[in-house]
Amino acid sequence: MKYISFAIPCYNSEAYMRNCIHSLLAGGEEVEIIIVDDGSCDKSGEICDEYARKDDRVKVWHTENAGVSAARNYALKKVTGDYVMFVDSDDKLATMAIRNLLDVAFQYNADVVAGNYKTVNEKGRLRREYKKYSFQKINPEGNLYGQPWGKVYKAELFTNLRFPEGYWYEDSIFAQIVWPLTKHVYTIPEIVYEYTVNPKGITAKSLKQSKAVDSLYITEQLLKDRQCFGLTPTAENFAYFLRMVKVTYKRTQRCNGVITKCIFIVQCNLYKHYEGIQIKENEHLQIALKNQDFTKYLKAVV
Repeated sequence: MKYISFAIPCYNSEAYMRNCIHSLLAGGEEVEIIIVDDGSCDKSGEICDEYARKDDRVKVWHTENAGVSAARNYALKKVTGDYVMFVDSDDKLATMAIRNLLDVAFQYNADVVAGNYKTVNEKGRLRREYKKYSFQKINPEGNLYGQPWGKVYKAELFTNLRFPEGYWYEDSIFAQIVWPLTKHVYTIPEIVYEYTVNPKGITAKSLKQSKAVDSLYITEQLLKDRQCFGLTPTAENFAYFLRMVKVTYKRTQRCNGVITKCIFIVQCNLYKHYEGIQIKENEHLQIALKNQDFTKYLKAVV
C-alpha cells in the first residue's frame, strides 16, 4: 500500500501535463499517481502513457469523455493509498507539499489536512497567494475552502461516497457531505498547491451558459444525498445553503426572467428543509424565502 494516491482527471491538458506529473513524482517513492484520461483530443493521453512506461508509480486509464466527476470516480476505484489527494491536470503541487501535509496527517490521524495555495496565470506567473490557514485543528464546516484540491483526505472517506456525475459544481459535495463526516481536520500554513487560472475552465465560462442552472440542481441533489449518510440539518449547513442561494443567483442571473423565477420557487421549497433552525446570517434572504417574496429575494441576493 502507498502512503498517498493522487486522483487526476485529465482532459486536453497537454500544455500542463508534464509539470503536473513532475510535481507529483517529487512526493517520493510511496506515492501512486492515478491519471484518468477523460477522452482527450490532444496529446495529453500520450504524455501520460510516456510517464507510465518510465515509472511504475504512474498509472493511466483512458476512458470516453464523461466529465470530471466520472473521471475522479473512476480514479477512486483504483486508489490503494492511506490518503488520497485530488489534483487537476493543469495545476501542480508546491515543493514539499506532500511531506508537509502527510506529516500532520499521520501524526494526528487526521481525516483531512488542508494547506494554503497560490494562483498563477497560463504562463505560470504568480497572480495571488492565499494564506488563510495557520496550524490548527478546525471545524471544517464554514472554515475550509470548498475546492477538492490542496488537501489530503483519508481514503476511507470515499469508500461509499462518489462525486455526482453529470453536473457542474460537483465540488459542493465537500461542504454538503464530506466535511460533516469528518472529526479530525487540520490546517497548515504552508502553500501546498499551485492553481492555474484557466480561461477555458468551468468557472470562467459558466456565467454564459444555461448549464449554470446546475448550481441549483447540485444543491437539491446533495440535500437528498445527505439523508443517505444520516446527516440531519444543522446551523452550519443552513448557513451554507443560504450562501449557495446567493451564489446560484450570481451564476444564473444572465438567464431569462422565467428561469430566475423558477429557481426562486425551488429555493423556497428547499428552504423548508431548514425550518426551525435559527441563525443570524442572511436574515433578509431568510425572510424572502420563508414568505416566498420574489421582490425581497432579488434585493437580498445582490
